[in-house]
Amino acid sequence: MNNMNTQKSGKDKYLKFWEYKRLLRVRGIEDIEKEIELKLADLEQVIDEAQSFHEACQELDLVYPIVREHLKLSNKCLVSLDLKKYYIPNMLFFKNVVSSSGRQSRKKFFKWTDISTALDNTNASLDERLLHMKIYFDCRQYFSRGRQIAGDLAELFSMKEVFEEILKVEKTVKAIVKNNKKTDAIFLEEISKPSFISAVVLEFIGTFLLAAGIIISQGQPIGVMFILMSIVLIAGGISGAHVNPLITIGAWATRRINTIKAIFYIVAQVLGAMVAFMLLNAFVGTQDTLQSYGQKPTLFTANPIPKDKEMLTLAAEFIGSFIFAFSVATITSNKKNGNMAKALGVGGGLYLAVLIAGSLATLIGSSAIINPAVAFALQAFTIKNQNVPYAIAIYIGAALIGGILGFALNHLIQKSTEEEK
Repeated sequence: MNNMNTQKSGKDKYLKFWEYKRLLRVRGIEDIEKEIELKLADLEQVIDEAQSFHEACQELDLVYPIVREHLKLSNKCLVSLDLKKYYIPNMLFFKNVVSSSGRQSRKKFFKWTDISTALDNTNASLDERLLHMKIYFDCRQYFSRGRQIAGDLAELFSMKEVFEEILKVEKTVKAIVKNNKKTDAIFLEEISKPSFISAVVLEFIGTFLLAAGIIISQGQPIGVMFILMSIVLIAGGISGAHVNPLITIGAWATRRINTIKAIFYIVAQVLGAMVAFMLLNAFVGTQDTLQSYGQKPTLFTANPIPKDKEMLTLAAEFIGSFIFAFSVATITSNKKNGNMAKALGVGGGLYLAVLIAGSLATLIGSSAIINPAVAFALQAFTIKNQNVPYAIAIYIGAALIGGILGFALNHLIQKSTEEEK
């Protein structure tokens, strides 16, 4: 039953909201404020008239005098009003009563039947009865008019509150739409720049060459180092030659590149690595020709993660990613370094990372890839007997975290160095 009442209340509020929204198209909030001012003026007039009426009644020779009460405007929509100035006038006949303890109090008459009975007990004349009757109904009229105006005010204040909420929501929506349009314009302007397109294409080509080179060289550190150095020399001046999501995410985390460029770079890197794998796999797929020469075609892949060695593999991947990211961040943060110096530094950093992380991974029969995009090319997530959840956590999660922390450490060092200067 309570649930049904709650649903009904929610439905009523919903319908009332849309009713007010339709009204807002016809009546502006300024119209509501004017109506409120008029209603307040009406209430002030009723209060003044009631006060004058009460003062006039004090001069009459009444069997039962009247008392004037100020009934507070209890509606929550009217709490903002001055309750001392605005109230519902309520005038009642009364008589003084002495209790058994000798305490004096007032007995108020709310109904005409009660007043009529009291007048009968005092043997009031017909004129007195008629006078009291007229006064009673005049008092009720002031009360009714005050209550009616208070109800109208409550409705108007409620309507104003809803109108203000509607206008606030519409203003917020317009601001969001305007901001989205502005964001879309910035996005389109950014991705349509020739320099942006060139950088993304070079990230695709660079990662394609890196992934293909790693597969062809069987992951030899020296070969991988020279491949990466060549890519940095070719593309470093245009795209930065990230060719690795962990470098891109680290650069983004330290605000070296914006979000749009980071997203497009990572997509281009993953696509480049996957295309390299598919192309090389197509060549290896010509097994009949190769086997006729006595060769067994193979494609270099990552090793499956040994059981119970997952945390050690994760540690090796994290260490390698951190070393490589810190090396890249350090060598590229020095603007005095030329392209050759950057190429040597980046290549050397990768060689050191692969040498350390690769050696640790080899000891447990696993692999250290240090590049989430290349991990796709090396079938790190699809190789037989692979623990896919752990592979994702290691070759993507640990690598990206290592990249972020490597760049973050360099950022802190650079900041502290600048403060000392």
